[in-house]
Amino acid sequence: MANEYRGVPPMSMTDNVGENWRTWRARFENYLVASEANKKSEATQCAQLLHYIGEDGFKIFTTFTIPDEEKDKLQPLIKKFEEHFLPKENLAYERYQFFSYRQHDEETLEQFITELKKKAKKCKLGSLNDELIKTMITCGVADGSIREKLLQNDEQTLQEAIDRCLIIEKSKERSQEMEHALTTTASVDAVKGRSQRTDTAQHTYTAKSITSCTKCGYAHAINRCPAYNKICNNCRKKNHFAEMCFKKQDGNKRDQKINEINEDSDHSEYLFIAQVETSNVKERWYAELVINNHSIEFKIDTGADVNILPMPIFKKINVAKKEIQITNTKLNCYSGETLNVVGKCNVMCHRKGQKHKIEFFVIDSNGTPLLGRKTSEEINLVKRIYSVEQNSYNELRKQYEDVFSGIGCLSKPHQIKLKKKRHACNTSYEASSFAAARHSQTSIG
Repeated sequence: MANEYRGVPPMSMTDNVGENWRTWRARFENYLVASEANKKSEATQCAQLLHYIGEDGFKIFTTFTIPDEEKDKLQPLIKKFEEHFLPKENLAYERYQFFSYRQHDEETLEQFITELKKKAKKCKLGSLNDELIKTMITCGVADGSIREKLLQNDEQTLQEAIDRCLIIEKSKERSQEMEHALTTTASVDAVKGRSQRTDTAQHTYTAKSITSCTKCGYAHAINRCPAYNKICNNCRKKNHFAEMCFKKQDGNKRDQKINEINEDSDHSEYLFIAQVETSNVKERWYAELVINNHSIEFKIDTGADVNILPMPIFKKINVAKKEIQITNTKLNCYSGETLNVVGKCNVMCHRKGQKHKIEFFVIDSNGTPLLGRKTSEEINLVKRIYSVEQNSYNELRKQYEDVFSGIGCLSKPHQIKLKKKRHACNTSYEASSFAAARHSQTSIG
């Protein structure tokens, strides 16, 4: 082809010119060895450099001032180009770039390692180069399981560590492909055999699988979700498909009552929430807190163990998203549906001239913000009273004289006894009404 080069293509003068020069110089020096041009005179090698670098490079050469004793010498010529293309490097900044680098969401492990090596070259790390690159792979890799494996064997060389990382990543990808294939097969078999199996057999299968996964939308065995470690095409986050992305779903959810919160791990902390609702009915169990100059009305729920902050309210109070901490806590509704817990955060709140740092669970819902029992007590919204002073009859009559006078009033106290009947009925109340304590009385502070 007419466009093919027998030597080295001209150097590109666009984008990152400094990086282009490093790459072109390495290719040119390799060409000199491969073509045995390095055995020729330095004048010939200089001429070849000026020929292959291209028209733009040659124009740059004409601006150089070269002493007579350095003319027709290769290294002084290369040094001139180095000074032109490579600005003076700030070593402290380059090392900062290297030590603070972490693997990005859309960056493969191989790309991450290559970028670390490129940054290390600018840091002049000397004999510690390989050891520090290995350390930064351990610190910056996104996959926690790979980090654990690297920490288990700190004596391995850089290349051994890289090989181990790539093997683990490839093994996980192949394992997920196999699990996805097995999941698909199991789902098809379940549909085919539905009419032939007994109710007992169907119940056994269902107990070991998820019928409608909120991450992928399919039925699959527990811990075998095909969306695991996959990147959503909508929000670019991991572990769910775009069709199940919560950002696409309607933020206006129906009123939901939540009965419990539990953790995924074996060391779960079980909490209780009486209700989170979007009712417009105003009750006296509300309190106003000021957050970042925004007045927010919270419902006081003495039956709740935690505080709830819906995402629309979180956005309204202008708290940075980076303040949200990841949590494994889940909110389970009475209907069995699981609310999406975005995370938890600590927010500075103001009430009656007092500052209070309060922990909230942020949920993806339009529900009412809620203050639980513990916080309500701590900021003096509610108060427990463990005893009620018993006033004598005479004191009460004197204090409320108008009640004890007039038609229909009894002249003296009467004792009323209840009779048991066969058709008595029970009356139940919400847990939030009497959750503070079985034998205590709660009052608004």
